[in-house]
Amino acid sequence: MNGMYYVRPSKTEVDAWSSLISSKSSSTANWDWDTFFAAMKATETFTPPTDDVESVAGMKWDQASHGSSGMLRTTWPG
Repeated sequence: MNGMYYVRPSKTEVDAWSSLISSKSSSTANWDWDTFFAAMKATETFTPPTDDVESVAGMKWDQASHGSSGMLRTTWPG
């Protein structure tokens, strides 16, 4: 079974990774959560769940956290 989940790392994880690699190279100094999140949104086109699915499953989402014109299509199941 392939669930095809799309999961982002947390801000804490990305910022911790950034602090590890930026100390080794000045070219990675700007690779933090804000830069990573902007890149994730730029690659994504998010389709919200239908009203029926949203109400049954009690889904919560924020359109501002998703992209709208990238090549990677993401959505909720249903």
